[in-house]
Amino acid sequence: AKAAPIYYAEKVAPWVYDFVRPLLPCKALFNLRDPRDVCVSSIKFDQKRGHVAFGPKPGEPMETYVRAFALESKARLKRILEAQKTPNEHVVRYETLALEPEKVCAELNRYLGIHINPAPVLDDKAYFQKHATSDSAADSVGRWKRNLSKEANEVFVEILKDELLALGYELYP
Repeated sequence: AKAAPIYYAEKVAPWVYDFVRPLLPCKALFNLRDPRDVCVSSIKFDQKRGHVAFGPKPGEPMETYVRAFALESKARLKRILEAQKTPNEHVVRYETLALEPEKVCAELNRYLGIHINPAPVLDDKAYFQKHATSDSAADSVGRWKRNLSKEANEVFVEILKDELLALGYELYP
């Protein structure tokens, strides 16, 4: 007989876990990345693919896009701040994953009680090239400092200052 699955992984909005948690015993992983880097990466990904999917719509002013992006990020960052206080919720910082993948895998192995080997992912250069918008994962960390205008960063700081500081992000380059 085939063993019943004990793990289920899905990329979902944070509210889904809050809905499911009272019904099923489960753990959650929250992926945290500086929203300014996410914004820059979204725009670069659209440029790489040659069509708009994540970045500003044609004719949309950058400030309008950035403001909406920051406002959408606010609730998620607040939820991640709460997750840091809960034993059945674990926050994976993108920055640590990009710079120290073995360390993150060791943390996940302890938290989930499984064995994750990062080597296959680290060795898959074709997958990285297809999805990456920077030369390396390390180059994607803090790229907002190089690629985000001062005005766009001001919008992020205006809307997300408290959350960015609470999560250990600097406000200015």
